[in-house]
Amino acid sequence: MRKFLSIHLFRLTGLTIFLVLTGLILFRTVLSSFYRPVYWILLIFFYVIHFVSQFIAMYTEDKKLLNFGNAYLVSFLFKFMSYLIFLIIYQSVFEDIKLPFVIVFFGLYVVYTLFDIMARVRFSKTSVNKIEKSD
Repeated sequence: MRKFLSIHLFRLTGLTIFLVLTGLILFRTVLSSFYRPVYWILLIFFYVIHFVSQFIAMYTEDKKLLNFGNAYLVSFLFKFMSYLIFLIIYQSVFEDIKLPFVIVFFGLYVVYTLFDIMARVRFSKTSVNKIEKSD
């Protein structure tokens, strides 16, 4: 589990660095009128939430607390509630969620969710291979 988690952290960091560089290029050139400082907080937020979510899923499955499906649902619930709490706090503080913020939030959600799904598929395949080799 530790090896896979460190590989996941490395890939997640690479994805986040790619998104930071893409954001810097886009917000300095084409989308400069839509820039808001909260976008960098969103990147850090998504990075942390997805790492913790992956850790929860792997830990509960590795310790045999839950099967893969239930571990995935618990981690999905954690992510969903974290997103909801973030949006509620942001809405109560700024009270003006604009369309560019919603588009960036949804875009990051899609990118990190696709990354998360691919990581879970890789992890489930390695878990199945370990079980088959141990029999």
